[in-house]
Amino acid sequence: LFPILLSLDNHSTLLIRLILPFSRLSMATKHLRPTDCLAPLDAPSVCIWLNGSPQSERPQWKQLWNSAELRACTDGGANLIVHRVKSSDLLPPTLISGDMDSISPETSKYFQSIECEMLPTPDQDKTDLTKCLELVAERVAVLPSPPAHILILGGVSGRFDHSLATINSLLNSKEIFEKSLISLPLYLIDGENLTFVVGEGAHSISLSLPLLTGICGVVPFCQRETRVSTTGLRWNLEDTPMEFGGIVSTSNEIVNGRVEIITSAPLIITCEVRSIVTTPTTSN
Repeated sequence: LFPILLSLDNHSTLLIRLILPFSRLSMATKHLRPTDCLAPLDAPSVCIWLNGSPQSERPQWKQLWNSAELRACTDGGANLIVHRVKSSDLLPPTLISGDMDSISPETSKYFQSIECEMLPTPDQDKTDLTKCLELVAERVAVLPSPPAHILILGGVSGRFDHSLATINSLLNSKEIFEKSLISLPLYLIDGENLTFVVGEGAHSISLSLPLLTGICGVVPFCQRETRVSTTGLRWNLEDTPMEFGGIVSTSNEIVNGRVEIITSAPLIITCEVRSIVTTPTTSN
């Protein structure tokens, strides 16, 4: 390969330098559009509301929740939204799940009174989000038209161990949805953070730059070798070994509306969202 490499132009050389370290991986590129989750789509959508700090909520959450065809929340999340459901500010969840140790008696009684589906999931070896995703996957599998993605509201503010559990559930989601023969991206917004996980392999990530500040992070979190190459960032990685205790690419910057990533292990991707994201409205 090396004699051939020397005879190619600079663009082809860069492409091969990106690909060669990952030749053992499946190079079918996965296409993602994370910023699509920041505004309602003209398509079926799924939204999950998690427990967390009320201060992390942003104005667009209401519209994203109310426009979703399937609305789920954990038992702790139900406590956060119950008063707004009562006032008709938010639509009620179609599903509440969890071990039910967090939901208050008053919240539980109200949602039962309006015939909201409440499913106890007592398995203590899984987080409430993981169990909620399992139930959502079953319901998404029978929708006549699949959603473009799953949107999670909250979950990475408040207690740090809860934030880590949320990230772990995002990692596990691929296996959860594959059991239902579904392949869907999951995006999480909390405060100014848009967070998602990319798995092993090649990814082409299309971004609407006006919705973002440009600040981003590319962070390893699996306990195995993680080698990463990127394009579209101010400080690109080139077959870079990444690990906690070594290199983690925080406070990086997006310089292109398309970011390409090739990775040998899953990564956490974070993008900073502009403080106010609104959907244009028209008046009569």
